Amino acid sequence: MLKFLRRTRRTWSKLHGKKGVYDGAAATATALVLGNESADLDSIVSAISFAYLKDTEASLIQTAARPLFVPVVSVPRGDLRLRTDCITALTWALEASKPNENDEDDIDFTSAESSLTFLDDIRPVLDSLEEGEKVDNLSVYLTDHNVLSPKLTHLDQYVSGVVDHHKDDRKAPEGALDPYEITTVGSCTTLVAERWAALVARTAQPMDPVLSRLMLAPILVDTINLSPSGGRVTDRDVAAAHFLKSQLPDVIDQTSFFTELFGRLQSAKFDVRGLASRDLLRKDYKEWVCGSFKLGISSVTWFLGDEQGINDGGWLARESEASGDGKSGAVILSGDLLSWANENSLDVAVIMTAFDHGGAGEKGFERELMVMFSENMRALSTGSVMDGVMEALRVDVDLKLKERQLHDVEHDWTKFFVQGDNKLSRKQVQPILQRILEGTSPFGQL
Repeated sequence: MLKFLRRTRRTWSKLHGKKGVYDGAAATATALVLGNESADLDSIVSAISFAYLKDTEASLIQTAARPLFVPVVSVPRGDLRLRTDCITALTWALEASKPNENDEDDIDFTSAESSLTFLDDIRPVLDSLEEGEKVDNLSVYLTDHNVLSPKLTHLDQYVSGVVDHHKDDRKAPEGALDPYEITTVGSCTTLVAERWAALVARTAQPMDPVLSRLMLAPILVDTINLSPSGGRVTDRDVAAAHFLKSQLPDVIDQTSFFTELFGRLQSAKFDVRGLASRDLLRKDYKEWVCGSFKLGISSVTWFLGDEQGINDGGWLARESEASGDGKSGAVILSGDLLSWANENSLDVAVIMTAFDHGGAGEKGFERELMVMFSENMRALSTGSVMDGVMEALRVDVDLKLKERQLHDVEHDWTKFFVQGDNKLSRKQVQPILQRILEGTSPFGQL
């Protein structure tokens, strides 16, 4: 896998990167495989594994011009450090690689970051595609999303295939894209694993063990270690995990292997308390255009905490303690979220937290929502738009929101809720918010 990743980086640089523009006349066709803009573990791994799959399939076809498949991590290179579970998964997977001091490609084999292609590595080339005529030798595949983020919409004309497990917002005509698979499973990587299983069955060639280990990680994380009680796992996720394990002959005890890996990844995923608020907001962030409004949601694996700002180890308590001037954590975080909304030109900014408090107490696993409306949203029809959207959230039968007070926050454009149904992640909550916003007129009628 390392050789594949490094080869794609070198070849991309040779063909396009050094020039800073896309070379439409290059003899080698290029396909970018883009995970979604949050660049979470499932997004990164599904992009890598799908690109590697397409490259492997292409190598079996005897043609003079073999396409270049480039998996892209859809954030700047420096942001990988924020994704502690991704670093853990990549490093753990690479432990299966055997370094060879005589093989240049295996130098620094434990360094995941040096092998990957990030959005800022190719951004100048992508920007060059906004102008001029469409090039003929470029295609784009989407994994873990089916509609490009607002900042990359100029690439939509190049989209050739989609593999995803979210709500279908593209609604492509039949036969327009290949593949076009949007299926409800726990992890997008499951869908790619099924394609690998078909290839292994067809060729009788085993998978790269590094890739098999890496692909197991998001499947276990996204399905809570294949647990039916989590409400996410499907039979296809279970089958995919068993297939990937079958490609690791050294693994004898599957249950303990899965449990140990899941525990390691969960510990890394929830180790975010040392990150600044802005880093927490951008670590796992997605945005959408919903009718007349722009929505942004930051998923955070922590908890906001007690509504009175009591020191309970939560985000609000940390901000209050760090302020030194008596400000409540809610006031500070509300200001940080407003700055984030302004920076990204959002009409509605949302923080979704998810945290397991453990067996002690009444909370257990909990999800919270902080919802903020921008100055523009608040001004529309003297706030009637904001009021209508907020009321629609309060009465939504799926979310079952329970409102909490924000300590010392006197304005009405930031609200704090606990989800009654803690099984609803961003994948399920975003369509609810989108439906509400798309049904809202900027003139105040819902």
